[in-house]
Amino acid sequence: MRKLVCTAALTLMAAALPVGLSATPALAATTWTVSPGGSFTASGGYQLVDTSANNFAVCASSSTLTGSFKSGSGLSGSEIGRITSLGLDQCGQTGPLAWRINANFYHATSNVASGNINKIHFAVSEPDCTFVVDGTGNTADNGMVRINWYNTTKNPGTALRFRSVGSTLHAYDVNGCFNIVHDGDRMFMDVRYGITPRQMITSP
Repeated sequence: MRKLVCTAALTLMAAALPVGLSATPALAATTWTVSPGGSFTASGGYQLVDTSANNFAVCASSSTLTGSFKSGSGLSGSEIGRITSLGLDQCGQTGPLAWRINANFYHATSNVASGNINKIHFAVSEPDCTFVVDGTGNTADNGMVRINWYNTTKNPGTALRFRSVGSTLHAYDVNGCFNIVHDGDRMFMDVRYGITPRQMITSP
């Protein structure tokens, strides 16, 4: 894990980058359309950052998610999709999961949906460092991150991005970790995923 300390500055810079949304105010959406819906696989770069420890990057790796979306129009944004597994090349692999994808706002000009993923809980396991990531407690299953969903096909490698603000993730049950990560530290998942098959999430 020590070799990953040098990635912390890069992580902080990436987290500070603008999300590229239009200045046009987002509209709170009451109904949503998802096409094609159904099962999906997401893959891309991943960093888990301890923001309470000067943005120390606990792990940086490639990652995959699997899940599914509802399909059709007139959908509620609440639990519009689910994430059922998370795979990490470093920091171990977790699953099954019961994370929920929720859509809240639609940026029509930039064709971006924003919302959150909640009910987050997963385990981190390295030879010298183990802990769980959750929201308000080690078994609360209520961690949350805010997300942007990019419908444009201009950059297929970034369809889903976890935002740098609004995360409620914390570390619990910390063992080892070179006394850098501590119980209660705030955590941030710096994630950009491409999606297969491409999912279009729009409103209405």
